[in-house]
Amino acid sequence: MKERFKKTGLVIVTFLVISFLMAQTISLPTFYGIESIKLNDFENGELKMDVNLQIQNSNWFSFIGKDIHLNIHYNNRIISSGAHKESFRFNKKELTLFNLQADCYLDSFKNDLKSILTKDSIQIRVELEGLFSFLKIKTKKSITIWMKTKELIDVMVRQSMSDDGLVVKNVTLKKISLSSTQLMLEFQLKNKFPFDIVLKEMKLDIYSDELKKEKVSEMRVNVEKKICENCSEIITSEVNVNNFTSALSGLSKILKGGSFDYHLSGIVTVILEGREIEIPLKQHFRVNPLTKEIVLLDDTIKK
Repeated sequence: MKERFKKTGLVIVTFLVISFLMAQTISLPTFYGIESIKLNDFENGELKMDVNLQIQNSNWFSFIGKDIHLNIHYNNRIISSGAHKESFRFNKKELTLFNLQADCYLDSFKNDLKSILTKDSIQIRVELEGLFSFLKIKTKKSITIWMKTKELIDVMVRQSMSDDGLVVKNVTLKKISLSSTQLMLEFQLKNKFPFDIVLKEMKLDIYSDELKKEKVSEMRVNVEKKICENCSEIITSEVNVNNFTSALSGLSKILKGGSFDYHLSGIVTVILEGREIEIPLKQHFRVNPLTKEIVLLDDTIKK
Protein backbone atom coordinates (compact mmCIF):
# COMPACT_ATOMS: atom_id res chain seq x y z
CA MET A 1 0.00 0.00 0.00
CA LYS A 2 2.81 2.40 0.93
CA GLU A 3 4.56 1.59 -2.33
CA ARG A 4 1.39 2.46 -4.25
CA PHE A 5 1.10 5.82 -2.45
CA LYS A 6 4.74 6.54 -3.22
CA LYS A 7 4.21 5.85 -6.91
CA THR A 8 1.02 7.93 -7.01
CA GLY A 9 2.74 10.79 -5.20
CA LEU A 10 5.68 10.61 -7.57
CA VAL A 11 3.37 10.79 -10.59
CA ILE A 12 1.55 13.81 -9.14
CA VAL A 13 4.78 15.62 -8.31
CA THR A 14 6.20 14.84 -11.75
CA PHE A 15 3.01 16.14 -13.39
CA LEU A 16 3.11 19.35 -11.33
CA VAL A 17 6.79 19.93 -12.16
CA ILE A 18 6.20 19.38 -15.87
CA SER A 19 3.12 21.65 -15.79
CA PHE A 20 5.14 24.32 -13.98
CA LEU A 21 7.99 24.11 -16.50
CA MET A 22 5.56 24.27 -19.42
CA ALA A 23 3.81 27.26 -17.89
CA GLN A 24 7.17 29.02 -17.67
CA THR A 25 7.68 28.52 -21.40
CA ILE A 26 4.21 29.84 -22.35
CA SER A 27 4.18 33.52 -23.20
CA LEU A 28 1.02 35.57 -23.31
CA PRO A 29 0.52 37.40 -26.61
CA THR A 30 2.24 40.75 -26.99
CA PHE A 31 -0.01 43.60 -28.13
CA TYR A 32 2.16 45.97 -30.17
CA GLY A 33 -0.55 48.43 -31.14
CA ILE A 34 -2.76 49.45 -34.06
CA GLU A 35 -1.41 49.01 -37.58
CA SER A 36 -4.24 50.99 -39.22
CA ILE A 37 -7.74 52.37 -38.67
CA LYS A 38 -10.20 52.62 -41.54
CA LEU A 39 -13.29 54.77 -41.07
CA ASN A 40 -16.35 53.37 -42.80
CA ASP A 41 -19.99 54.45 -43.04
CA PHE A 42 -22.43 55.63 -40.42
CA GLU A 43 -24.96 53.15 -39.11
CA ASN A 44 -27.65 54.06 -36.58
CA GLY A 45 -25.79 57.28 -35.73
CA GLU A 46 -22.46 55.56 -35.05
CA LEU A 47 -19.31 55.55 -37.14
CA LYS A 48 -18.13 52.07 -38.07
CA MET A 49 -14.37 51.41 -38.09
CA ASP A 50 -12.08 48.59 -39.17
CA VAL A 51 -9.18 48.32 -36.71
CA ASN A 52 -6.10 46.25 -37.60
CA LEU A 53 -4.32 45.16 -34.42
CA GLN A 54 -0.73 43.89 -34.24
CA ILE A 55 -0.47 40.83 -31.95
CA GLN A 56 2.73 38.80 -31.51
CA ASN A 57 2.70 35.10 -30.56
CA SER A 58 6.23 34.28 -29.35
CA ASN A 59 5.38 30.72 -28.31
CA TRP A 60 6.66 27.54 -29.98
CA PHE A 61 3.05 26.60 -30.69
CA SER A 62 0.03 28.23 -32.33
CA PHE A 63 -3.08 28.99 -30.31
CA ILE A 64 -6.63 30.24 -30.67
CA GLY A 65 -7.84 33.61 -29.41
CA LYS A 66 -11.51 34.17 -28.63
CA ASP A 67 -13.92 36.74 -27.22
CA ILE A 68 -11.54 39.64 -27.89
CA HIS A 69 -12.70 43.10 -26.76
CA LEU A 70 -11.28 46.51 -27.68
CA ASN A 71 -11.73 49.88 -25.96
CA ILE A 72 -10.08 53.11 -27.11
CA HIS A 73 -9.80 56.00 -24.63
CA TYR A 74 -9.15 59.70 -25.17
CA ASN A 75 -9.09 62.22 -22.31
CA ASN A 76 -10.36 59.52 -19.91
CA ARG A 77 -13.41 58.80 -22.07
CA ILE A 78 -14.18 55.75 -24.18
CA ILE A 79 -14.37 56.96 -27.78
CA SER A 80 -14.56 53.58 -29.47
CA SER A 81 -15.29 49.96 -28.64
CA GLY A 82 -15.63 46.68 -30.46
CA ALA A 83 -15.56 42.92 -30.04
CA HIS A 84 -14.63 39.79 -31.98
CA LYS A 85 -16.54 36.84 -30.53
CA GLU A 86 -15.41 34.16 -32.99
CA SER A 87 -12.22 32.13 -32.63
CA PHE A 88 -9.08 33.37 -34.39
CA ARG A 89 -5.80 31.51 -34.93
CA PHE A 90 -2.49 33.10 -33.97
CA ASN A 91 0.38 31.25 -35.64
CA LYS A 92 3.50 30.41 -33.68
CA LYS A 93 6.46 32.80 -33.78
CA GLU A 94 4.51 35.31 -35.89
CA LEU A 95 3.24 38.88 -35.72
CA THR A 96 -0.42 38.69 -36.73
CA LEU A 97 -2.60 41.49 -38.11
CA PHE A 98 -5.94 40.95 -36.44
CA ASN A 99 -8.97 42.80 -37.85
CA LEU A 100 -11.70 43.92 -35.48
CA GLN A 101 -14.77 46.03 -36.22
CA ALA A 102 -15.54 48.82 -33.77
CA ASP A 103 -17.96 51.69 -33.22
CA CYS A 104 -16.63 55.23 -32.85
CA TYR A 105 -18.69 57.55 -30.63
CA LEU A 106 -18.26 60.97 -32.24
CA ASP A 107 -20.26 62.69 -29.49
CA SER A 108 -17.34 61.92 -27.16
CA PHE A 109 -15.19 64.35 -29.15
CA LYS A 110 -17.54 67.35 -29.15
CA ASN A 111 -15.91 69.19 -26.25
CA ASP A 112 -12.44 68.52 -27.64
CA LEU A 113 -13.05 69.35 -31.31
CA LYS A 114 -11.54 72.84 -31.18
CA SER A 115 -8.27 71.61 -29.70
CA ILE A 116 -8.16 68.55 -31.96
CA LEU A 117 -8.43 70.78 -35.04
CA THR A 118 -5.04 72.30 -34.26
CA LYS A 119 -3.30 68.91 -33.92
CA ASP A 120 -1.98 66.53 -36.55
CA SER A 121 -2.38 63.60 -34.16
CA ILE A 122 -3.78 62.82 -30.72
CA GLN A 123 -2.62 60.39 -28.03
CA ILE A 124 -5.05 57.57 -27.32
CA ARG A 125 -4.99 54.62 -24.93
CA VAL A 126 -5.94 51.25 -26.40
CA GLU A 127 -7.14 48.40 -24.18
CA LEU A 128 -7.33 44.83 -25.48
CA GLU A 129 -8.85 41.95 -23.54
CA GLY A 130 -9.52 38.35 -24.52
CA LEU A 131 -9.00 34.62 -24.04
CA PHE A 132 -5.62 33.49 -25.37
CA SER A 133 -3.56 30.24 -25.60
CA PHE A 134 -4.80 26.66 -25.40
CA LEU A 135 -5.25 27.21 -21.66
CA LYS A 136 -7.88 29.91 -22.38
CA ILE A 137 -5.96 32.41 -20.28
CA LYS A 138 -7.79 35.70 -20.01
CA THR A 139 -5.46 38.66 -20.38
CA LYS A 140 -5.83 42.42 -20.59
CA LYS A 141 -3.27 44.68 -22.24
CA SER A 142 -3.08 48.47 -22.51
CA ILE A 143 -0.91 50.59 -24.77
CA THR A 144 -0.67 54.31 -25.58
CA ILE A 145 -0.26 55.32 -29.22
CA TRP A 146 -0.64 58.35 -31.50
CA MET A 147 -3.51 58.58 -33.96
CA LYS A 148 -3.73 60.87 -37.01
CA THR A 149 -6.64 63.32 -36.83
CA LYS A 150 -7.26 64.41 -40.44
CA GLU A 151 -9.66 61.68 -41.50
CA LEU A 152 -11.42 61.70 -38.14
CA ILE A 153 -11.99 65.48 -38.26
CA ASP A 154 -13.26 65.31 -41.83
CA VAL A 155 -15.80 62.67 -40.86
CA MET A 156 -16.89 64.57 -37.73
CA VAL A 157 -17.48 67.81 -39.64
CA ARG A 158 -19.30 66.09 -42.49
CA GLN A 159 -21.55 64.25 -40.08
CA SER A 160 -22.35 67.47 -38.24
CA MET A 161 -23.31 69.11 -41.53
CA SER A 162 -25.09 66.10 -43.01
CA ASP A 163 -28.56 66.61 -41.50
CA ASP A 164 -29.60 70.25 -41.65
CA GLY A 165 -26.17 71.87 -41.29
CA LEU A 166 -25.72 72.42 -45.03
CA VAL A 167 -28.76 72.25 -47.30
CA VAL A 168 -30.26 73.58 -50.50
CA LYS A 169 -33.00 75.66 -48.95
CA ASN A 170 -34.86 76.77 -52.06
CA VAL A 171 -34.65 76.90 -55.86
CA THR A 172 -36.52 79.57 -57.82
CA LEU A 173 -37.16 79.72 -61.55
CA LYS A 174 -36.19 83.18 -62.78
CA LYS A 175 -36.43 82.80 -66.54
CA ILE A 176 -36.76 80.03 -69.09
CA SER A 177 -36.37 79.79 -72.87
CA LEU A 178 -35.99 76.95 -75.35
CA SER A 179 -32.25 76.94 -74.90
CA SER A 180 -31.65 77.85 -71.27
CA THR A 181 -33.15 78.01 -67.79
CA GLN A 182 -32.14 80.65 -65.27
CA LEU A 183 -32.34 79.49 -61.65
CA MET A 184 -31.77 81.13 -58.29
CA LEU A 185 -30.38 78.69 -55.72
CA GLU A 186 -30.55 79.38 -52.01
CA PHE A 187 -28.25 77.54 -49.61
CA GLN A 188 -28.37 77.51 -45.81
CA LEU A 189 -25.32 76.82 -43.68
CA LYS A 190 -25.76 76.37 -39.92
CA ASN A 191 -22.73 76.62 -37.68
CA LYS A 192 -23.23 73.92 -35.06
CA PHE A 193 -19.72 74.22 -33.67
CA PRO A 194 -18.77 76.04 -30.44
CA PHE A 195 -16.58 78.49 -32.38
CA ASP A 196 -16.71 80.64 -35.52
CA ILE A 197 -16.18 79.10 -38.94
CA VAL A 198 -15.59 80.52 -42.42
CA LEU A 199 -17.48 79.47 -45.53
CA LYS A 200 -14.73 79.71 -48.12
CA GLU A 201 -16.11 78.57 -51.47
CA MET A 202 -18.65 76.44 -53.29
CA LYS A 203 -17.80 74.29 -56.31
CA LEU A 204 -21.00 72.73 -57.60
CA ASP A 205 -22.11 71.16 -60.88
CA ILE A 206 -25.62 70.53 -62.18
CA TYR A 207 -26.43 67.48 -64.28
CA SER A 208 -29.51 66.49 -66.24
CA ASP A 209 -29.10 62.78 -65.48
CA GLU A 210 -28.77 60.74 -62.32
CA LEU A 211 -25.49 59.16 -63.46
CA LYS A 212 -24.01 62.66 -63.76
CA LYS A 213 -22.78 62.30 -67.32
CA GLU A 214 -24.63 65.27 -68.85
CA LYS A 215 -23.39 68.43 -67.15
CA VAL A 216 -25.67 71.37 -67.93
CA SER A 217 -24.25 74.03 -65.61
CA GLU A 218 -21.62 74.75 -62.97
CA MET A 219 -21.22 77.09 -60.00
CA ARG A 220 -17.94 78.47 -58.72
CA VAL A 221 -18.67 80.85 -55.85
CA ASN A 222 -15.94 82.42 -53.67
CA VAL A 223 -17.78 83.30 -50.48
CA GLU A 224 -15.18 83.98 -47.74
CA LYS A 225 -17.93 84.60 -45.18
CA LYS A 226 -17.52 84.26 -41.42
CA ILE A 227 -20.33 82.45 -39.61
CA CYS A 228 -20.51 82.89 -35.84
CA GLU A 229 -21.14 79.95 -33.53
CA ASN A 230 -24.80 78.91 -33.32
CA CYS A 231 -25.61 81.14 -36.30
CA SER A 232 -26.82 80.38 -39.82
CA GLU A 233 -26.29 82.13 -43.14
CA ILE A 234 -28.19 82.12 -46.42
CA ILE A 235 -26.07 82.11 -49.57
CA THR A 236 -27.72 82.75 -52.95
CA SER A 237 -26.37 82.26 -56.45
CA GLU A 238 -27.80 82.38 -59.96
CA VAL A 239 -27.05 79.71 -62.56
CA ASN A 240 -27.90 79.32 -66.23
CA VAL A 241 -28.75 75.79 -67.31
CA ASN A 242 -28.25 74.69 -70.91
CA ASN A 243 -31.46 72.88 -71.85
CA PHE A 244 -30.10 71.46 -75.10
CA THR A 245 -27.40 69.41 -73.39
CA SER A 246 -30.02 67.30 -71.63
CA ALA A 247 -30.59 63.74 -72.69
CA LEU A 248 -33.92 64.97 -74.12
CA SER A 249 -33.90 68.44 -75.64
CA GLY A 250 -35.42 71.35 -73.81
CA LEU A 251 -37.67 72.06 -76.76
CA SER A 252 -39.15 68.57 -76.66
CA LYS A 253 -39.83 68.76 -72.95
CA ILE A 254 -41.35 72.21 -73.07
CA LEU A 255 -43.66 71.31 -75.95
CA LYS A 256 -44.82 68.19 -74.15
CA GLY A 257 -45.34 70.02 -70.88
CA GLY A 258 -42.81 67.79 -69.15
CA SER A 259 -40.56 68.57 -66.20
CA PHE A 260 -36.77 68.88 -65.99
CA ASP A 261 -34.90 66.76 -63.47
CA TYR A 262 -31.61 68.20 -62.24
CA HIS A 263 -28.95 66.72 -59.98
CA LEU A 264 -26.71 69.14 -58.13
CA SER A 265 -23.43 67.73 -56.84
CA GLY A 266 -20.18 69.18 -55.57
CA ILE A 267 -18.05 70.40 -52.70
CA VAL A 268 -18.45 73.22 -50.17
CA THR A 269 -15.24 74.24 -48.41
CA VAL A 270 -15.32 75.58 -44.85
CA ILE A 271 -12.44 76.68 -42.61
CA LEU A 272 -12.37 75.60 -38.96
CA GLU A 273 -9.57 76.97 -36.81
CA GLY A 274 -7.35 77.39 -39.88
CA ARG A 275 -8.06 73.92 -41.28
CA GLU A 276 -9.94 73.55 -44.59
CA ILE A 277 -12.65 70.87 -44.65
CA GLU A 278 -14.45 69.80 -47.82
CA ILE A 279 -18.13 68.94 -47.35
CA PRO A 280 -20.00 67.10 -50.13
CA LEU A 281 -23.38 68.48 -51.14
CA LYS A 282 -26.01 66.78 -53.30
CA GLN A 283 -29.55 67.74 -54.22
CA HIS A 284 -32.06 66.41 -56.72
CA PHE A 285 -34.74 68.85 -57.84
CA ARG A 286 -37.45 68.95 -60.51
CA VAL A 287 -38.51 71.99 -62.55
CA ASN A 288 -41.86 72.32 -64.33
CA PRO A 289 -41.34 75.02 -66.98
CA LEU A 290 -45.06 75.66 -67.51
CA THR A 291 -46.18 76.03 -63.90
CA LYS A 292 -42.75 77.29 -62.76
CA GLU A 293 -43.04 74.91 -59.84
CA ILE A 294 -39.80 73.51 -58.42
CA VAL A 295 -39.73 70.52 -56.08
CA LEU A 296 -36.73 69.47 -53.96
CA LEU A 297 -36.51 65.68 -53.94
CA ASP A 298 -34.94 63.31 -51.43
CA ASP A 299 -33.17 60.50 -53.26
CA THR A 300 -32.60 58.60 -50.00
CA ILE A 301 -36.32 57.78 -49.88
CA LYS A 302 -37.09 54.64 -51.85
CA LYS A 303 -39.58 55.25 -54.63
